[in-house]
Amino acid sequence: MTRTTLTDGTPVTPDHREIDPKTGMQKGYVVLSDEERAKGFQEPVRQSYRHLTCGGVTTMSRPLAETYARDPFFYSGTFCAICGTHFPVGDHGQFVWDGTDQKVGTRRPPMSEQKQAMGGVRVKAEILAKEIQMIVAADRWKGRDLSAAPPEKWHRLRPETQQFWIDEAARILAALTAHEAKEADNG
Repeated sequence: MTRTTLTDGTPVTPDHREIDPKTGMQKGYVVLSDEERAKGFQEPVRQSYRHLTCGGVTTMSRPLAETYARDPFFYSGTFCAICGTHFPVGDHGQFVWDGTDQKVGTRRPPMSEQKQAMGGVRVKAEILAKEIQMIVAADRWKGRDLSAAPPEKWHRLRPETQQFWIDEAARILAALTAHEAKEADNG
């Protein structure tokens, strides 16, 4: 089983890089084999990219798009249908995926574990805040003096549920404080 073929599935030939003077395109384009692409993708399959120099959008065949998705670093350049020639890809390349600012031939930066954790913490903080707001609003509506005693419904919670919310609130506040301190250091 071969790792690469041409876009039409035929074996790679020595003359595949010959340029057609009428179109500016190569005689054939190398792609990862069907079997290799079937192993899954590191990036989304995107078929269109924009040339930053001319602003033109080029759409490629599915096998080329899947090769980029499977191995974003497979190619060193790509074709601009508007300019009629090839240009570099990668961090210093001239193309971005259409509708994004991600350069063709790069990986999206992985979301850091901290950002992933902070996303979850923010959701939990919002849920906790809404729960507390509902409890406090109900007690205020009833005319209770909240400075004298905890909210009325708090006492209806099982002790383990009370402890869970106390621990969760402390963890969320600690995580948010650490995140804000880190952002302040970086900013």
